[in-house]
Amino acid sequence: MFLPTFAKPVLAAVGIFSRMFNRSTKEKKEKMRSKGILKIDILEGLKQIETASQDLIIADPPYFKIVKNKWDNNWENETDYLTWCELWLKECFRVLKENGTFYLWGGIGKHNEHPLFKQIVLSEEIGFIFQDWITWKKQKGLGSKKGFMFIREELLYFTKSNEFTCNTPYLNEIAKNHGRLSKEKVNYKRCGNVWTDINEVTVGNLIHTERVKHPTQKPLKACLRIIETSSNENDNVLIPFAGSGSEIVACEELKRNWTAFEIEDSYIEIINKRLDEFKTKLF
Repeated sequence: MFLPTFAKPVLAAVGIFSRMFNRSTKEKKEKMRSKGILKIDILEGLKQIETASQDLIIADPPYFKIVKNKWDNNWENETDYLTWCELWLKECFRVLKENGTFYLWGGIGKHNEHPLFKQIVLSEEIGFIFQDWITWKKQKGLGSKKGFMFIREELLYFTKSNEFTCNTPYLNEIAKNHGRLSKEKVNYKRCGNVWTDINEVTVGNLIHTERVKHPTQKPLKACLRIIETSSNENDNVLIPFAGSGSEIVACEELKRNWTAFEIEDSYIEIINKRLDEFKTKLF
């Protein structure tokens, strides 16, 4: 498992995720891919990551003035926000392997600033190669009766070169007159760049089985799709904004090594609980 050299003292200091179940067999111990999350600011944490060491990076940063939480409103204006983004985007580019992939979550929102569009330009100027714009269509919407409801969230898909991992994703839906054969020779539809088959965690049974107290929690199904498509077993995945921990749980399930940063104690506690629940399922 890849961890930066400073990981052990940081983990010891914050004391999170170090408790493993008292199991004696080697097989059970090896099922958990990482032992901790680094309680550290993203800019400080990224500086400690080795150059060209990560196969996949999934960034879910503050979107800037989309939610009311303080962490999404720390900047005076869009320029200040983008200046901050440029710092960690450059570091993400540095630590990503030449054949690595970078995903960036974002939202357009109903305000005068639209930094997501400028983040694309900024990322390309840094050196990332734009591959696609994925839209996640939600079931619930926000907004007034004047205009259209906001029922979408955006996922930008970049690579560092034109040689990158892509395990073709399929839907659990049989194609009628189109699609490609999967490895099982069943004619399933290929996944497109508009995701309509993933519910947010505030819909249906996910309220009871997956939802945690985090305003921008990503569904586990979305994280599994990203990681399964753009990495392989034992690859290194960097999660610079751990948040609710969905990407971490997905990494555990898919046997990826992960390194994650988070500075909010309440979110660290949430992730800790989710990982403990995952361990219970394993054992």
